Amino acid sequence: MATTPKENLIEEIFAPDLTRNVSVIKDQLVQNNLLLGALAKQLGLPEIVSAQSTTVSSKASAFSARSHISLPMEYTNLLEILLAARKAGDVFPYFVRSVTTVQAGTTTQIETTVPPGDIASVVYLLKLRVDTDSSEFLVTLQVDNLPPLFVEAPMTVSVDIQGAFLPPTHTKGTYILTNNDSVDITFTEDVQLAVMTSDFVKAVWTPLLNGQYNLITDLAEIMQSGGLAS
Repeated sequence: MATTPKENLIEEIFAPDLTRNVSVIKDQLVQNNLLLGALAKQLGLPEIVSAQSTTVSSKASAFSARSHISLPMEYTNLLEILLAARKAGDVFPYFVRSVTTVQAGTTTQIETTVPPGDIASVVYLLKLRVDTDSSEFLVTLQVDNLPPLFVEAPMTVSVDIQGAFLPPTHTKGTYILTNNDSVDITFTEDVQLAVMTSDFVKAVWTPLLNGQYNLITDLAEIMQSGGLAS
């Protein structure tokens, strides 16, 4: 019975697996680079993978890689994660309950301010209610200097507004309450806020939101061009 030289035996036993494993590792490295590059773009960071093409086909490939990353995330989920992380000095939970009695035939203004440079975002719901439902009790809500979110809305029922609908507040939120009824009416606002410091907004929040927006616009371009067509 012929014997196999020792060096040939080692080569026969290990070389095929070694070659195969190196190939697998190489494929994994390529995939990881794609994932890192996609994540960097989502977060608004410089590209990690060099010489990456900006053509639609490359965007389609990059988006395919992104399918392994659970982004974009829901707005409220992002805020909940920031609060749960409890990074002191970066993000603060803040609950506001405002109770105001508006006398019959008068108008009252309520203003909530945000520290300069900080941002306040509604985490879940903004709840508005009155002790007497009335079509003559009108509410206007304005955030910063943006156009009002709603103007003279009659409080015939309680109002719940999803946090994602409300823009982040940079300076102040203002209610204008007009009571045209013949009785005094008490207005109550309940809101849960995530207040982010100016440094955190610059370093984390703005790049994160910009990255998610870029991801969505990339997807729109890919779909418009048929880049993800089956």
